[in-house]
Amino acid sequence: MPMSSASPTPSRDVQRLRHNVTTACETCRLRRCKCDGSRPVCDVCDQSARHCRYASVTDKRKNRMRSDHVIALQDRIMELERSLEDARSSSTTNSLAPPSFVAPPDRHAMTNGVSGGVLTLEPSGALRFVGPTSTYFRTRPGDLKTGHPKSPLPSSNYLPIPIDFHLHSMIVNRAFQHLNWAEIVVENEFRQGLARASPFRDNHFSPFLHLVVLAIGCRYLTLEEASSMYPTADAFEARGDVLAQAAAAMIEAECSDPNLGTIRGFLGLTGYKSGRGEDRLAVMYLGLALSLAQDFRLHLQYSPTLDDARPNGWDIIDADRKHCLWTCSMVDVLWCSYVGRESGLPRTYLSQSLPPLPDPHMCSLTRLIHSYHARLSHISSRAVEAIYVSGGTSATRFQQMQRYSAACDEWYANLPESLQVKGDPLVAPAPQIITLNAYYHALVVVIHRPFLGPIFDGQINAQVTAKCIDAAYSVVRLIRVQSDSKGVCQGALINQHCAFIAGLILVMVACGMTGTPALSCVESAEAMAALDELTTFLREFAVVWQNARQSADALVNLMSEIIMPDLESAVGLEESDSLG
Repeated sequence: MPMSSASPTPSRDVQRLRHNVTTACETCRLRRCKCDGSRPVCDVCDQSARHCRYASVTDKRKNRMRSDHVIALQDRIMELERSLEDARSSSTTNSLAPPSFVAPPDRHAMTNGVSGGVLTLEPSGALRFVGPTSTYFRTRPGDLKTGHPKSPLPSSNYLPIPIDFHLHSMIVNRAFQHLNWAEIVVENEFRQGLARASPFRDNHFSPFLHLVVLAIGCRYLTLEEASSMYPTADAFEARGDVLAQAAAAMIEAECSDPNLGTIRGFLGLTGYKSGRGEDRLAVMYLGLALSLAQDFRLHLQYSPTLDDARPNGWDIIDADRKHCLWTCSMVDVLWCSYVGRESGLPRTYLSQSLPPLPDPHMCSLTRLIHSYHARLSHISSRAVEAIYVSGGTSATRFQQMQRYSAACDEWYANLPESLQVKGDPLVAPAPQIITLNAYYHALVVVIHRPFLGPIFDGQINAQVTAKCIDAAYSVVRLIRVQSDSKGVCQGALINQHCAFIAGLILVMVACGMTGTPALSCVESAEAMAALDELTTFLREFAVVWQNARQSADALVNLMSEIIMPDLESAVGLEESDSLG
């Protein structure tokens, strides 16, 4: 159909209206090549020595302007790229600090400054979200400004068996022989709560925690000391169980209003059940402690400036949070080394700092040991994850082993002399000092043990073997120091864990399974003698903790499994020779 004469006909002479134009010069645009738009001469024309010409000023077209939104997005992309690069570099070059330790300064603003609410601190030690979707503080009873949670106490006669005053004091004293290696229960604050005329639950004392302490302390009583409570041999063997059962019966009421003391009680029950040979129950109680620690957000650092509802004494509560976190870390990594799994704490998102290293002359021995043991536990956790869990090639894992081995050596080099046990000391060190050194040497074995055997060349294997053997003999020496000073039965439960780890190395040395050239008969005999000393210690320690006997039996059975096939094959060869 012909077009009407009234209809406008497009003219080829009229330029099509364009509102935006690229920044390329006319020369590059006609040649259809990439131009950076530099004026007066672009880089392409400058390198090719061509005449660079831009459109005349009469051109009505204009360049596309970037909007503020586009600029903001580009800035955000650059910021994210820098953050990723920092995280990548820190994961490969940073020593042992968790990634959150090198977080940007506004980390807490991002963590706590949530739109519409913040994380606020409770007297119980928990961080809770207060926002438009949270009903926690609207439905929770009690005055949150008080210095302790208001929850009902059980009746004053919550002890399942009568204990006279002097025996009670002895039991509490003995309990802290085990608890002080990691300050599972802070002794001074616990005793203050125990001595109050009108007791109430706080972060360091409760009837639940009291029963746990008494249960642990009863295990360290002798037959004569416990005769009034446990008159028969069978009752003495089960001493403490009735107190632990009474504590377990309180768990539901305790968890209805938990605090930091609840976490400490679960950690104490973990040790008790582990020592009694009930590992599955120990796993359950440790899981409760770690789950509650995560629910309390102990791994997040508290920012009081963002919390208008902070309670009275918030600084003390915050210090208790940090202390409880690192106590969880110590117990957790010990259990990891014993049962063979990675740490249960969320270390990837850890923003709490390590406890400060105090002046050895200005603080208590227990708190000084806690500060150094916290660092060792962090090294242990990262080492187990990198070597045992993350996988990778043998070469990659070997590099991780070297890294964490150097970290352990550096930790020990920085350890104050007052906390080191070298040779045979003239003055008997405190039990928790022996435990700290024993765990250090056990950790050396844990780090190097996967590389013991014919995996690498002879020189590397010889170095790894020497490290493991030296560490194993060091544990034997420390156990001997414990026996000569306070007695075998007065040490912490962790001592038997360290003895078992060292015993595995001695079995390998005695049986020639280290992968090194054949050891001499003298070296094998020395390993057998040291192993016999360890198993003797474990059987003596079984009077306190039953699982020490299980560890001794496991070492003896392992030795028999390795030696008996060799003996049977040797006997078979002799019989065949005689028949021939």
